[in-house]
Amino acid sequence: MSNWKDAVLDECAIACIPVHDTDTPRDVIQRLCQWHVDVALDPRVSKDAEQLRDTYKPHAEAMYERFRCFKTSCDMKDREVLKAYEQFRQNHES
Repeated sequence: MSNWKDAVLDECAIACIPVHDTDTPRDVIQRLCQWHVDVALDPRVSKDAEQLRDTYKPHAEAMYERFRCFKTSCDMKDREVLKAYEQFRQNHES
């Protein structure tokens, strides 16, 4: 069992992942796996990740633009509703 633990701790040391006495084995392994996922998905490191980013970037930008336009129209509607409420309140206070 010690060999497995030593191997995991060595990998954490190489990846500069801190390991504390209070960490569970599951926590340490999850952090190590997440580090490897982060590296694998970093376009500066991986050509596959770069290709993945370039493939989906136009779609992500289009979705962002749709969301931005939707939010702007919602903001405008909110202002219209607030203005109508203020007018209603002024008319009924007098």
